[in-house]
Amino acid sequence: MEELELLVQEVKPDDIGRTETWWNSRHHWATGIEGSVLFRKDQNKGKGGGVALYINDEVECKEIRSDGMDKTESVWAKITLGKKTIRASPGTVLGVCYRPPGSNLDMDRALFNVFNKVNTNGNCVIMGDFNFPDIDWRTSASSNNRAQIFLDAIADGFLHQVVAEPTRGDAILDLVLVSSEDLIEEMVVGDNNLGSSDHELIQFKLNRRINKKICN
Repeated sequence: MEELELLVQEVKPDDIGRTETWWNSRHHWATGIEGSVLFRKDQNKGKGGGVALYINDEVECKEIRSDGMDKTESVWAKITLGKKTIRASPGTVLGVCYRPPGSNLDMDRALFNVFNKVNTNGNCVIMGDFNFPDIDWRTSASSNNRAQIFLDAIADGFLHQVVAEPTRGDAILDLVLVSSEDLIEEMVVGDNNLGSSDHELIQFKLNRRINKKICN
């Protein structure tokens, strides 16, 4: 958390998405960041997993909950116009997801169903670690059947994957899916290092405004 807090002081992002937090009920005392609202979902079975979404407390936001989300490692919030100078597009949905490497088909389908539920009104930005190393994002193709199901799901939802550089080794595991490609600009992969993570950070601006996102 110390590395994340230092990064927040330096970059001053409005929203931060984290995957593999490894948090559980004993971590409530050490997860907050001053000036941010925290939405989180922990993996309560064994070690690993967990997701978190921090949103600047000057941004009006509300957590989204719906049937089926409890079957996924994901957290969702809807932001509207900021209270002061921050301007995001009204009705923008932000999500952070973690798809474990051992995810089965039922788990994948549950996650894709959530995509369909949140991507119905307004703008949508989905960040996370999806663990599909077999996808060639230059062609949006894969010889892996499970990866192809994922590609079909995001195509059916008219979502666009906008990360073009490797985020772990030679693979693009960490993705940013958007409902419209013009939602994202000035993306930077790997400009900062966060603690012991072996994944690169992803930073970008939302909708040509001053909002910044960080996904790791």
